[in-house]
Amino acid sequence: MAGQVIKELQSDEEKAQQAQRGVSLKQVEAKDGIVELRYMVMTPAFESFYRANVPQTAGIIKGYMCGRFGDGVRRGLRIHLIYEQLNTGTKLSDFDIGPSDC
Repeated sequence: MAGQVIKELQSDEEKAQQAQRGVSLKQVEAKDGIVELRYMVMTPAFESFYRANVPQTAGIIKGYMCGRFGDGVRRGLRIHLIYEQLNTGTKLSDFDIGPSDC
């Protein structure tokens, strides 16, 4: 189940890269029912916007992931998202999506 989520997310990411947004997928892994997504925030302007809106962004992403992968999440799949600064790798945010979120 986690492998299928990864394939779909990578496909989404390829489409998003064509739109040149301020975030880029750096790494995606699946292990023991956990899908981990590690993103790099690519521009200082987007980083400022992101830092100012982390709770809202987390809510939007949770809503999207639950809408798209809610059946798997309700059955125990967990999605872990990490956003990092481009040059330093410093974590800007780190949150999980699990059964209680969907």
